[in-house]
Amino acid sequence: MILQNIAKHVTLTPEEEQLFLSKIETHHFKAKSLLLNSGEVCKHSNFVNSGILRSFNINDSIVEHVLNFACEGWWIGDMYSLISQKPGNLFIEVLEDAEIVRLSKENQEQLYTEIPKLERFF
Repeated sequence: MILQNIAKHVTLTPEEEQLFLSKIETHHFKAKSLLLNSGEVCKHSNFVNSGILRSFNINDSIVEHVLNFACEGWWIGDMYSLISQKPGNLFIEVLEDAEIVRLSKENQEQLYTEIPKLERFF
């Protein structure tokens, strides 16, 4: 599914697809799991194979503000924190059991060097 998502925007050769697949990890998370806490540095881009996630923050009055929902076929992460490698202010929570494909910041940067068109995708 993740390769179909990428193919909507860039065309990868079979060799590039294999390299990309070698850099990702698939994980299963239970509902109510937190993939990211506010104040942490985001270290992964997350692609949703199944399940539903949400990103939100909490203001000074302890009110939640949902910024994004991600369902099957969507990406989710704290892009500011991922790019800057500074602590972010988002929480990412699994709302229903999910299978997530994770691409680490380090592997993403390696892919930009080895497959430059992926930088355009991301």
